Amino acid sequence: MLAANGGGALVNMLSVASWRVNKRWPSYAASKAAEWSLTNALRVGLRQQGTLVVGVHVGFVDTDATVGLDVPKVPAAEVASQTMDAISRDVPEVLVDEVSRRVRAALSGPVELLDPEP
Repeated sequence: MLAANGGGALVNMLSVASWRVNKRWPSYAASKAAEWSLTNALRVGLRQQGTLVVGVHVGFVDTDATVGLDVPKVPAAEVASQTMDAISRDVPEVLVDEVSRRVRAALSGPVELLDPEP
């Protein structure tokens, strides 16, 4: 559908868990890492048809799913705003918060840097 209409945008809501070691939820982190890989493959595969593939990475978002967690959370409206801004500027990756920016920057370092609980 996107190709037939000259392209568009596909947004994948990922997580800082795409890159971070997660001792409590290893299957969640593994699924997000796989989704990040899929996002990158789609980005390359759909580029020629004019489709922008955007990966959105963030720590905890203030939603119904995180209501019981006593951790810093990003408002959902902020995630949406940054995502729409990225689409308007043709930017393929959104690092919503400081946590996602820090963890993304640590990817080339030792795995211990990706462990949130040293």
